[in-house]
Amino acid sequence: MSIPKYPEFYPYILKHTDEPKTLTELFETVSSEMEIPEEALAVRLPSGEQKAKNRMRWAIHFLTRAELVKKPSRGVVVITPRGKNVREEYGMNIDNSVLERFEEFSAFRDKKSADSGEEPASENQELTPTDQIENATDRLRREIKAGLLRSIMDKHPSFFENLVVQLLKKMGYGAKGDFAEPVGKPGDEGIDGIIHQDKLGLDVIYIQAKQWENQVGRPEVDKFIGALTRKKVSKGILITTSEFSEPAKEAVANEQGIKCIDKEELLNLMIDYEVGVKVTSKFNVYDIDEGFFSE
Repeated sequence: MSIPKYPEFYPYILKHTDEPKTLTELFETVSSEMEIPEEALAVRLPSGEQKAKNRMRWAIHFLTRAELVKKPSRGVVVITPRGKNVREEYGMNIDNSVLERFEEFSAFRDKKSADSGEEPASENQELTPTDQIENATDRLRREIKAGLLRSIMDKHPSFFENLVVQLLKKMGYGAKGDFAEPVGKPGDEGIDGIIHQDKLGLDVIYIQAKQWENQVGRPEVDKFIGALTRKKVSKGILITTSEFSEPAKEAVANEQGIKCIDKEELLNLMIDYEVGVKVTSKFNVYDIDEGFFSE
């Protein structure tokens, strides 16, 4: 799956804006001609906007800065005489190096670099500001996950068992009052905790937490399923700090009510539900409200 980088949209935007087009109309035409695959079109940003469409919007923004297109009205784009000249001269070979030949675009880029206090990095030339924020967020998330895993593995297994209970509680499992209890006693067949889904304890979920570095194989999963069967319990969650083997996943595939959570999912859930992490800063991403200026 490949989503075009924003400069790749330049020649297609200039090609299809002899007549004014709305962003939606233009994206439908351009995405079709570029043959962007359906799975790439399905990728969305946290805001809900298609990532490909967002990149095309940034392409329009930069073309506007170079005065190759303009917006005569809200959400409408049309090519300028300068844009027609560029299209005629460069055809489909239009990228940022072409835009940088125009003083307006270079001044915009220079001011942007001066405001940030950084030299423009070559690897960022084809990334939109949205892409750069997303990449930085992903990189930070990976670092946090690595730190979380180290912290978990440094603790006693009983700490991990309690952590799992706290996580499930944050996720909304269990009834008010006696939500859950750690077990982990001899004769409990490896069951580390019990979630009470109702106040009377008639609907329960059994938990097994494996603080492992090695892969969890099918024998361990079979033991967990067997323990649930003997206790006449139909729901169970098996969580590990490692991964599950393919045979282990196959063992659970046809078992209704049993969920396996591996290292990656566990760490993502901990961040999403703020277990073992804290928010230190937040920021908003703004866009121009063209509707405000259209009246």
